[in-house]
Formats: sequence, C-alpha cells, structure tokens
Amino acid sequence: MTPRAPRRILATATAILAATALAACGSSGPSTSPLTAQDHTDFVGGCTHTGAKAALCECLYTQLTVKQGYTSDAKLTTLTSDTTKYHAAILRAAVACKAT
Repeated sequence: MTPRAPRRILATATAILAATALAACGSSGPSTSPLTAQDHTDFVGGCTHTGAKAALCECLYTQLTVKQGYTSDAKLTTLTSDTTKYHAAILRAAVACKAT
C-alpha cells in the first residue's frame, strides 16, 4: 500500500457516505426501513466509480452497515448530521479496510 492509500480510502469513504446520505433525503425524509440490495449495489457502484477497487468498496459498505450498524437511510442521515461521529465512523471503516 502506498503512503497515499489511507488518504484515498478516507476520501472515497467520505464521498460515498455523503452521497448515500444525500440520496436518502427525499421530500418525505429518510426511511427507517433497512437498506436494500439496491442500496448496496448503488453504494458499491458509486464507490467504484470514484476509482476504488470493488473489494475496498465492499469492505467499506460492510464496515459501515454490518459492523457499525448504519443500516437505514435514517441512520446514515443521523450520522452525517454529527460531524464528530461522522468522521469517527469513516475513520474506523477506512482503518478496517486499509489492507483491502
């Protein structure tokens, strides 16, 4: 892994999570329903579109949803509204995925 890799992982994770949270903000507000297979596909697709490898994108999704519990649009929206919590979640996911 190059010295820039951790920063690239953080940047990718931040961009993806922000996009996911923004997409959750519809006119009726974020859903409390569990994230769907389509949400997963959209996350990984958006992540790989930034140039990240699919394995890294899968790892970030797993870290944020399964390991950290951000399993609905509402939870993601709540996460992004608290800057400290948001940065900590992204950092934990990036560190866990750094070998990917």
